[in-house]
Amino acid sequence: MAMILAVTPIIDASALPISSLYLSIRVQGGICSVGAVGDEDGLNRRPYAEWTDALGSGVSWSKELDIPERFYEGRATHCLRERDWLFVLLQLDTHSQRSMAQGVLRLVKLRVADGFVESDTEVLVPRAGTRYSAWVEEGPSNLRVEEGRIVVGGKYRHLDTYEEGTSFSVMLEM
Repeated sequence: MAMILAVTPIIDASALPISSLYLSIRVQGGICSVGAVGDEDGLNRRPYAEWTDALGSGVSWSKELDIPERFYEGRATHCLRERDWLFVLLQLDTHSQRSMAQGVLRLVKLRVADGFVESDTEVLVPRAGTRYSAWVEEGPSNLRVEEGRIVVGGKYRHLDTYEEGTSFSVMLEM
């Protein structure tokens, strides 16, 4: 079971090649840092994950994570470790204008030893239909392990409404 030892930033974000550091968290055996790397003007961001070993002797690996072609940009916002794997939550946008963008969630499973991507799965929001935008707010309870499965908790809104957001929780196999 993944255990959070600290939720405060552990590394100096200015030292990382990340335009936005969303989370740096100490988990069993090391530190997982996630965020987004952007171009010179901070647009067209790409998700980023980094693993630092427990001894703090440096980065074991770091990588920019792929997003499907139909997406404009994305960011990695949550991370947890379970056994030999890091699970990184991606929040992707389909359009450059926020009012027109659909937010889509993906869960990427990376091997701790070398950052190899084992799987990349879209997180489908139950009972939301097809035209919705989803997001996950900060906090370790929004990406966690429960009953041997990964739980993602967040909110969604339908694209054709101005609703504030309906809460959801979905369980995914590891």
